[in-house]
Amino acid sequence: MLIKLIKCKVSPEKKEAFSKAQALWSRLSDIPGFLGQAGGWSKKHPCRAFILTFWKDRHVYDSFMKNDHEEIFQQSGQAQTYEKMDVQLYETLYNIKGAVPADILEEGAFLRLAFTRVKKESVPRFLEGQENIWNPGMASSLGMTGGFFAGHTESECCYLILSSWADESFHRRYQSDVFPKLLTNAKPGNLVSTLTGDGCVIEENWRVMPAVMGRHS
Repeated sequence: MLIKLIKCKVSPEKKEAFSKAQALWSRLSDIPGFLGQAGGWSKKHPCRAFILTFWKDRHVYDSFMKNDHEEIFQQSGQAQTYEKMDVQLYETLYNIKGAVPADILEEGAFLRLAFTRVKKESVPRFLEGQENIWNPGMASSLGMTGGFFAGHTESECCYLILSSWADESFHRRYQSDVFPKLLTNAKPGNLVSTLTGDGCVIEENWRVMPAVMGRHS
């Protein structure tokens, strides 16, 4: 599965216009291979928007970009509502808690995004820790509704850990009660070059379901 992560810098006076334009992307629901979309405003940077779009694979995404994207983008008028846009593509490597996009779209209210660059020689150990320590630890946490571990399609050794929570309070409880124990067991400090994180409360009018709700892995 392909995950498209869009980050937009929006001026305070244009946040409402941006949000209204983002809601017009509901037309995605009828695109073949589209698995859903969600997003919201960054907790760390209130004028930064996160939008995550899920696609069955790279082929259907490329077809969408070639045939449908420009028309929807132009009709939304969104180009006039933001100052800067950054787009990243990730391929899923692990599903957390057997998650599929529908779990995030239907059940999640808060998204946590963690970004890490792993030292090349440490990738095997890091992936082993992710699969055997972090994924089970998050999956067993109260209020955790699903998530994905994905690799950047262009930047080697860069990964996205995306988790969805019933609300932000459940993620705070995970950070205080579960995360320290997982950190002690995984010992990622010597394996990674950088590790950053952010989160957002899902904006309801940015949430888009596929016309035929499928649970693809």
